[in-house]
Amino acid sequence: MARPEPPASRGLTRSSWPKFRTERPAGRIAIEGMNDMVDVPASAARRVLVTGGSGFIGTHLVTALLARGDVVRNVDIKRPNLPEHAPYWTDLDINLLPDLKAVVDEFQPEVIFNLAGIADLAFGEEAMLVNTLGLSNLLEATADLPNLPHLIHTSSQMIAKPGYKIKGPQDYDAYTVYGETKVKSEKILYAWQGAIPWTIIRPANIWGPWHPTMPTSTWKYLDRRWYMMVTGVDPLRSYGNVHTVVHQMISASLADRAKVAGKMFYGADAAMITSDWIDGFAKALTGKPVRRMPFAILSALSWLGEISSRVGGPSPINRGRLYRMRSEYTVDVQPTLDAFGPGPLTLQEGINETVDWLRTRFPDQFKS
Repeated sequence: MARPEPPASRGLTRSSWPKFRTERPAGRIAIEGMNDMVDVPASAARRVLVTGGSGFIGTHLVTALLARGDVVRNVDIKRPNLPEHAPYWTDLDINLLPDLKAVVDEFQPEVIFNLAGIADLAFGEEAMLVNTLGLSNLLEATADLPNLPHLIHTSSQMIAKPGYKIKGPQDYDAYTVYGETKVKSEKILYAWQGAIPWTIIRPANIWGPWHPTMPTSTWKYLDRRWYMMVTGVDPLRSYGNVHTVVHQMISASLADRAKVAGKMFYGADAAMITSDWIDGFAKALTGKPVRRMPFAILSALSWLGEISSRVGGPSPINRGRLYRMRSEYTVDVQPTLDAFGPGPLTLQEGINETVDWLRTRFPDQFKS
């Protein structure tokens, strides 16, 4: 099926549509066991504290840090996804300041990656307290260390809704409770009077192995050919392979602090049209692209999806998903790419790795 022409408002021609890289950059090394590739500069090992290192991005980050030779401590209330990460894990809730401070004082981190948080949109703000209180506790726990660590704080692109044109790093328009908690976390950093250097990374629609929800939603629906796109609609979106955002986070931690402290960077690959990502996964899973349907039909199906989800049934499409699949949702990732370079995997490499992981981890659901 031919691609629709992009709207004139984008200022794009067919030949200038953003493209995910198709060639791997030179100068990377593969990390055994995760198919991850990161820069490994010839720098001394560091003491690195990771909060939330047992989660999706955290699993990949801990792997990359260990491969770099860093001394890693992962604090999380959840056991690591990978058994080999168990020796580096401490069962700890960062909402508890005395417990956190005891670990910080003992470990004396040089770098902290703050990934701890709850991203499930079904939770209310009280359940997401770790997104704000956890960060405040980190700042308090590290305030009197003799050598202040560099704090890399993970926020989210959801500090603004799809289509909103952000005017600056402290301009927000969150549309979910989760996004609102991330806005509050950023405001905590901007208001902090302490001396700790910090950098904000806002991941944008990150995907890859160990994603917590896509195996039971997007990838499941693609595999069963339940997923559909609106005929003639193919918006630009910012996606980020998990290896890309890990590379960007580590690069920020290795950069000259004077150049990155107090700044915000989006974590993502270059924007692409939605069908490049959706059809890429559909073809890898089923050998066929996603089916297209007129908006009127999908709108009716989205209401049925709402009813199905309320009674615990599957909902390949609902009102929220229909809104998102028709909306452009891009972020300004160019400063990140200029500062830290491109991610280590091509789009197809990332898709292949993820599909292999799905078929290995969920063999009954995703069959070859």
